Amino acid sequence: MSDILRVSRGLMLLSLTALAACAGSDESVRMLRVSAAASLHDVVTELALDFEERSRTGVSVELNFAGSNVLAQQIHATPQADVFLSADKIWVDDLLSSHRLEAGSQRTVFANQLVLVARHDAELTIDGLKPLADSLGTDRSLVMADPEAVPAGRYAKSYLVAEGLWKRVESQLVPALDVRAALALIETDPALVGFVYRTDATTSDRIETLFELPSRDGIDIVYWGGLVAKDSPHGEAAAFLEYLGTPAALAVAERHGFLPPTSRPPTQ
Repeated sequence: MSDILRVSRGLMLLSLTALAACAGSDESVRMLRVSAAASLHDVVTELALDFEERSRTGVSVELNFAGSNVLAQQIHATPQADVFLSADKIWVDDLLSSHRLEAGSQRTVFANQLVLVARHDAELTIDGLKPLADSLGTDRSLVMADPEAVPAGRYAKSYLVAEGLWKRVESQLVPALDVRAALALIETDPALVGFVYRTDATTSDRIETLFELPSRDGIDIVYWGGLVAKDSPHGEAAAFLEYLGTPAALAVAERHGFLPPTSRPPTQ
């Protein structure tokens, strides 16, 4: 187990222990714990507040954000979360296979799109995947979320493999813990260029989008949700997952740049 995973898991357990103690002092408050992919940070934070306001049970939503792979490992270790929101289906299937998620509870939530970004002062123009390797040259590096574990990185690698470019750029790869970490890294250095979600790119005024990756058969960037298996589940978890599919929630997601789960960006 990596040091990063140990630290993440330790911090989560400390946080949840403290929250449980607080909740125990006021039985009128129901704690709903949602573990969501890092790229969902802004939209799920807003949706959680809206859900609390709409709830008639006095539920309080506690959010835990990290890479989908890290969240899945946390749930494997200690299923404290009630709802899992993943940036791809792989980690949902992984938890279903070990009975950590309720069978049949999985559903699509949102869709997204990858973009290539760089700092405004990078003085770089790239209009597609084909010229990417040449544009990197020898003095630039390519940043993405860990392509061996994190959905955003796996999606980016899939595009590069499909275009026959992966072997050409692999040596210049700088993997990040998750997609938000990739964005933060790109913001620090004009010599870095990288793949993030379109929704992440809109959160930064220090970077510019060089181009959007069009839809491609076999690469569907779709977020999935599921209910963590519990001995005594409470209805707020199912209600929250259902709420994410309502017109009100989808309108908030669209404002943050997400697409409905049945939509795909245009093919170019």
